[in-house]
Amino acid sequence: MMIETDRLIIRDFVNSDSSFFTKLETHPYTYHYEKDQCPTPLYVSESFSNIMMLQTSDIRIKYSLLITHKETLKPLGRVVLWETDDDIKEWEIGWSIWHEEVGKGYATEAAQALIDFAFHTLQVHRIQALCHEDYISSEKVMIKLHMKKEGLLRGIKKLHDSWVNMMIYAILDSDINPNN
Repeated sequence: MMIETDRLIIRDFVNSDSSFFTKLETHPYTYHYEKDQCPTPLYVSESFSNIMMLQTSDIRIKYSLLITHKETLKPLGRVVLWETDDDIKEWEIGWSIWHEEVGKGYATEAAQALIDFAFHTLQVHRIQALCHEDYISSEKVMIKLHMKKEGLLRGIKKLHDSWVNMMIYAILDSDINPNN
């Protein structure tokens, strides 16, 4: 799968992307709000293998895609979209951008492209995104995507020996197409 935007190519991973994936997933900026410690090499390797396996499935319920710069093909991060509830056509979206590329709009551009794909191609009804309540840059992306804040999930995740809160945002197909 491949999606092009003004500045980006968003595509399935290939084996040669494993080194960037490892670098991204093991950088403190990436895992700080997600995990207590740096993911182990085995965990990262298994995660990459799982991505490679899932993208060959006949019926995809998860899209984990590499974000690259359109002109240079430099990897910038990744964006993930996965099904959470088939009955109500609900999916969740998330993103990780290499720390040196944060603040340049790449997460917003990539996520918007995947949201458009989800609503128009997959016929999704609802897309949600969650982030740690202190992860302001991620919340800003959700706002730029015109997602609506639905609330604060209190004590939903254990992180760094404390229960932390997560913000939840969502966008509906009717938010972008009132005829739905």
